[in-house]
Order: sequence, then C-alpha cells, then structure tokens
Amino acid sequence: MTSTEDRTEISPEEQRRELTRLLLAEAGLAPPDSPAAPAASVPGGDTA
Repeated sequence: MTSTEDRTEISPEEQRRELTRLLLAEAGLAPPDSPAAPAASVPGGDTA
C-alpha cells in the first residue's frame, strides 16, 4: 500500500513523535520539541 501523500520516508519513531506533538497541541500543551505555542495558533502548522 503506497500513498502519494508521503513524499519522504518517515520512520515509525518520527511518526510517533509527530503524532504526540499534534495530540499535545490539541490538548493545549507545549511538547518538548515544540517550545513555541500550540500548533493550533500557528496557521502554517509545522515550521521545522
């Protein structure tokens, strides 16, 4: 099963970290790897 949305290979750990970051952002918390405001206040989303 291949997805055209995945343009780059993402390791399981990277996926888990991104998922955790999004979940924490939705909860209104600031994850360790994202010291800025929650993603909800950033229109662009990911700035990394």
